[in-house]
Amino acid sequence: MEEVGRGSRRVRALRGWAAACALVTAALVGGCASGGREARVDPAGGASAADELRRMSSSFHVRRAPESRGWVLLLPGASGLTIFEDSEHYFRAAGALNERGFDAIVVDYKAAYRAASDPPRVETGGKIAWVARRAIEWARREGVVREDEPGAIVAWSLGGEGLWELVEDEATLAGLNVRAAAAYYPSPEGRSIERVRVPLLVLTGADDDVTRAAEIRGKVEGKGEVEVRVYEGAGHGFDVETIREAREVRLLPLIGPSATFQYNEPAASAARSALTEFLRLRMK
Repeated sequence: MEEVGRGSRRVRALRGWAAACALVTAALVGGCASGGREARVDPAGGASAADELRRMSSSFHVRRAPESRGWVLLLPGASGLTIFEDSEHYFRAAGALNERGFDAIVVDYKAAYRAASDPPRVETGGKIAWVARRAIEWARREGVVREDEPGAIVAWSLGGEGLWELVEDEATLAGLNVRAAAAYYPSPEGRSIERVRVPLLVLTGADDDVTRAAEIRGKVEGKGEVEVRVYEGAGHGFDVETIREAREVRLLPLIGPSATFQYNEPAASAARSALTEFLRLRMK
């Protein structure tokens, strides 16, 4: 089966590291985290589309808000649901959204792509975007979200390559009622963007040496309703609260460049507030 992932030297190397890390932790295709209320409904059999969604659905992890004002689809980074030894990060993000009144769907797009019977053979961003569309279709089919309910997509790092595909796809955005998009330190690789068709918020660090702020700005600025917030002193993974001590990863074996991951509480708090306010305003 074809895998999700190609890109720049830095991002490609990071993906290679992520795969190795996943083998060590045995958690890349991991299941759900604790906390919150998870919806697990098997789609009805019958049509081939329903069968395809059923095969992929174990990779779609739903967390419900007590009273929902909309839904948010979460697309993780290169290492899937686990960042170093932390398999809870994206589910904590989902829980924070729940507290603010948003249902959340965490998508393990690598596992979902592998589970599909006939996924498209396209570049990385196209694969991630294809899985994201299927996840929303599944959520609608199973009544996890209503057709008239507003939605948003939030991506991290490699997941950003799928986001670039989606924010230009006016038919998908309108058809699935996607009102907003956001990204934490997104990969600037993938397709070029002519026009962002939905409000976009980018949250990244000035010291990120994997997905550099200047490259991200060059990717999205001037392409539509886009805001890029760059946090001083913050690097890759600045919102991952379990990386209290800096973790340096050599992106290529032995003599390759390295990248630093570390939590930055002021940046994480500011970014979380910015995202919450952005979603509140856009998903009325």
